[in-house]
Amino acid sequence: MIGQAVALLGIFVAGVLVARTLGPKSFGMYSTAFALGSLIVGGGTVGIPLLILRRAAEGDLDRRILRKAALLLVCFLAVAIVVTIGIAAALFGGLEGAFAGSAAALFFASNNFASLGRYVHVGRRSYFRSAATDICAGTLFPVLTYAALKLNFGVDGSLIAIATACCISCSIAWTRLPSLEPDGEPTHLSVRDGMSFNMFGLVSGGYGRIDTVTMLAVAGSGAAGYYSAAYRILGPFTLLRNATTIFYFSRLSAYCEDKDRWLSVRKRARVIVTVTGVSGMAIFFAAAPSIIHAIYGSHYDQSIGPARVLLLSIVPWSFYILEPTNLASVHLELRATAATTLGLIVDFFLVIALGRHFGPIGGAWAWVISESAILIALKIASRRISDRVPLAASDTAQPLCVPDLDGVVSPPRTVI
Repeated sequence: MIGQAVALLGIFVAGVLVARTLGPKSFGMYSTAFALGSLIVGGGTVGIPLLILRRAAEGDLDRRILRKAALLLVCFLAVAIVVTIGIAAALFGGLEGAFAGSAAALFFASNNFASLGRYVHVGRRSYFRSAATDICAGTLFPVLTYAALKLNFGVDGSLIAIATACCISCSIAWTRLPSLEPDGEPTHLSVRDGMSFNMFGLVSGGYGRIDTVTMLAVAGSGAAGYYSAAYRILGPFTLLRNATTIFYFSRLSAYCEDKDRWLSVRKRARVIVTVTGVSGMAIFFAAAPSIIHAIYGSHYDQSIGPARVLLLSIVPWSFYILEPTNLASVHLELRATAATTLGLIVDFFLVIALGRHFGPIGGAWAWVISESAILIALKIASRRISDRVPLAASDTAQPLCVPDLDGVVSPPRTVI
């Protein structure tokens, strides 16, 4: 979690530097290019690292499978990068847009390739290398962005800066991989498996960024800049999600053959995330004006109202955020994809309708409504999923010496 915190703080500080130095309009372009890369490259290829995380946690991974996954990821990345550059050129206009799109695409491509290596470490319960990758990237993000802005490289230079930082940190994730001796003969890695997770990742990534892109299209780059500044107040909750779900997913996948342990981990995680999320929302709601002024300055006053509305979305978010992971742990990620697709569609059309007339605050209300729609859809999709987790046939069915969610290591049981 420390590594995730440093990485998210680093990318947040880099964005603040761009916002304060270049102003709302340029920050809107920066955020939209970032969102476009996240939507197409980040979301469209994150499924393969997640698939490898589950297989590593289940002991169903060897180096041959990892090499095949890496090749599959590179193929998906190549296609996604070309698509991103084309859309950015059309959206922003000409060569400048293509360059911004390529820089954002390179950032998410290197990030997801690093994630493939990091998730092997996490799945095999070796966390140091994963944390070191995130800490390196988080440290370099603001440093290189500051240098780019001082050299007057503008939006394009700032995007190249974070892409360069991610490429450097990627090398750490792929050094000294843990032992990949599978528990048995590993199952075949099919393109269909990768497509299933990629679809989930594409929809999730698209949902998280479609509002910014749509806001720029219907209300202009200035409105997109104010909305992006407001949206970044949700950063601590993004940290909570990222840090919790990666560790949580590996634990649930490890206990997919032991219903009692699976239910126990699920219950404790739900309580932790819900209490933390709702409490944090109340604190940030009260402090929103001070936070916006301290981070972005008084010329971002138009972001305060949208920020407070966006914080209301943390209530439904807290109650559903673990459900996609629960579904994926029992190989039902397509249900999570369907529920998130509903939210994406609702958000897209509501941002067009509300953002056009009410600007950033309209987009914020669209986000709250779409989060509520996802909560309802996921609760329906998650009914009786525990029935898919078998009871442990014997004590040997559960992993030995695996840390629980609270960090306590359970000793191995004696098998008679």
